[in-house]
Amino acid sequence: MNINPVLTEESLKKLYLKEGLSTTGVARKLGASETGVRKAMIRYGIPLRSMGEAALAQPERAHVRCADWERLAERYEGGATLVDIATEVGCAWSTASARLSRYTTIRPRGSEVKPNGRGRIEIDVKAAIEANQRGETLTQIGDRLGVSVQIVSKRLKEAGYKVITHKASKEKFASVQSKRRKVAQAIGAEKCVICSDDRGVQLCHIQARRDGGPFTPDNTVALCPNHHWFFDRGTLKDSELSVLKPYLEAAAAKGYQHERYRVKQ
Repeated sequence: MNINPVLTEESLKKLYLKEGLSTTGVARKLGASETGVRKAMIRYGIPLRSMGEAALAQPERAHVRCADWERLAERYEGGATLVDIATEVGCAWSTASARLSRYTTIRPRGSEVKPNGRGRIEIDVKAAIEANQRGETLTQIGDRLGVSVQIVSKRLKEAGYKVITHKASKEKFASVQSKRRKVAQAIGAEKCVICSDDRGVQLCHIQARRDGGPFTPDNTVALCPNHHWFFDRGTLKDSELSVLKPYLEAAAAKGYQHERYRVKQ
């Protein structure tokens, strides 16, 4: 397992265990990816905090500390959900779970209403199976049922059904892969344009797909996983941004702009 040189055991223990930073905070502090931080911690045997422990490790606001958690625990035992308690206090449901666990036993998450208030989302599994057998993809089934493709996949898997991958899906996947190869060849995606790292180079959209950015060479730049992550979240350093500026300007000339790195024309 290759580990980023900045992710030393000493630095991780200092930031994560002594200073109480989250894995995201450690990643930002060291200029690495959160995934890289987690892998390094596992490699060094540094125990990761559970969701409840992480919530307690963060500085709490006064209204959370001063809430009558003993009374709220009684409400919880009476049938209120974690979401109900969290909404009343004005905190995250994970924080509510961590606090309530001091006074009562927390119910299994499967029996709790999720933060979106919808609970376990059920679908007509029989109809979904028939649709898949007729030639519909999971995406099409999900769109028709008004649920995500992940929900459809999970419910069918629970029912023991093996999803049929149809020719249209395979052709679409092959088409996307072909386009990726052409774009990569056009921009010479052999290494990250910022750090010159040639490991796991990714094609990064300057104007995001969700904002209408096309998958074309004019709107694509080659970045390593770390810099791709920072670019998407708008947290690149000034020195890194200066290296990327010519690519942003070229994309802007074609009408493509990143929402956080807009180039004046």
